[in-house]
Amino acid sequence: MRALWAVTAPANDRRLYVFFEAGKTRYAIEAVGVLEVARPPADADALHGNLALKDLSRLLGGDAEARPATALVLDTSPTLAVRVRTVEGVFDAAADRLLPLPRRMIPLAAPALRGGLLREGRLSFEVDTDGVARGLPRSTRRPERTTRAPTEACLVFESGTERLAVLLSRVRQVVPAAAAFNPAPGTGAFLGAVAHAGSLCPVFSVSDTTAPEPLIVLAEAGGEVIGLSAQRADGVQQPGALGEVPVLDLERMFS
Repeated sequence: MRALWAVTAPANDRRLYVFFEAGKTRYAIEAVGVLEVARPPADADALHGNLALKDLSRLLGGDAEARPATALVLDTSPTLAVRVRTVEGVFDAAADRLLPLPRRMIPLAAPALRGGLLREGRLSFEVDTDGVARGLPRSTRRPERTTRAPTEACLVFESGTERLAVLLSRVRQVVPAAAAFNPAPGTGAFLGAVAHAGSLCPVFSVSDTTAPEPLIVLAEAGGEVIGLSAQRADGVQQPGALGEVPVLDLERMFS
């Protein structure tokens, strides 16, 4: 094992973050919380002979990392060393936007994650140095689907193998799942988050798929904006033209 580099303290007018990937997810952590970046041995679960090395993707509810990957040593008590897929580098994020966790994401991401960091249109999750050691559960929980009568025009969309609808008055926008979307580390219905209009919006699957799809339908539920994963948007239809397409009751599903 050899050290790749050590992180130095930032100047007062800078806000340095280490940007990295673990599993399928992008992360950022304050550079002052990182003691070392190193190349770990592929056949061992320890650094320096006695520092336990944990798989960050597994710790946060995802799949195991391919080895040897890269190790981050975090300035926690006790010291925590984690295996990650790759480290992009250290960048000054003073001009970048920090997005706090919305209420609906707190039970899904805290205390391991603080929120999001949007840098050059690309979303990363901000790691909480003190909370990450507690990890996140590996969950397959899905929101219980409830439907309602179509009382107005609806947006019809496809997700997985299903056609679904939501009241048009609840829809804010349909956006691509591009750089502003960051997939969650787990494998359940919580697919990740998208940065939109200065906020962090959780994205869910409401169909038979647990894989992110090309589009996100942003809709209001319980006073917050959430994202619904979609393969395609089929357009607006009046109640009489919906046929057997179920209309999701987002208020009850995400109350």
